[in-house]
Amino acid sequence: TTPSLTVNQNGNYSLRVTATNGCINSDTILINTRLIPQVNLIADTNICERDTIIVDGTTAGAGTYLWNTNASTSNIKVFQTNQYKLSVTGTNGCVGTDSVQVTVRPYPVVDLGSDINACFEVGSNEFLNARNPGCNYRWDNNYNGQVRIINQSGLYWVDVTNEWLCNTRDSINVTMKWNPEVDLGNDTNVCRG
Repeated sequence: TTPSLTVNQNGNYSLRVTATNGCINSDTILINTRLIPQVNLIADTNICERDTIIVDGTTAGAGTYLWNTNASTSNIKVFQTNQYKLSVTGTNGCVGTDSVQVTVRPYPVVDLGSDINACFEVGSNEFLNARNPGCNYRWDNNYNGQVRIINQSGLYWVDVTNEWLCNTRDSINVTMKWNPEVDLGNDTNVCRG
């Protein structure tokens, strides 16, 4: 009754047409729907320099894998900034694709300085600066500020984590030696003679 038909199942479909002159003709078609492989890589991600992640593209119904790096495995090790694209050819011949942007981020540079072995006035303080404003800090005593005030000897360390969760630790050994207190009293005038 209509010249077109929408189908959503596999199978044989026949069409019989009767012309206005009474002639009849028919044809049959086999519809075989093949599904495109559903490739689902991880979301775009950051990694820290010198780190490696594995991007896994394992896909149901896969026949072959081809990455834009020319790798032909289901997963690859990634350690460089790049957009990684995977094409998966299913056993049915259909091709599915996905891609992920991996960006390599730097570690924070943390330098508390050289170890300290010095004399100090009694009651004075030393300041340790982890620098890297805007990062997260965790000192050995769980203090979370950028600058730490100390007034005793010890081994001090800090972990600094940037916005990409790249973490660096530095430590410093501080030896605080106290100057002796010297008090000669008030000035005194002495008469000779």
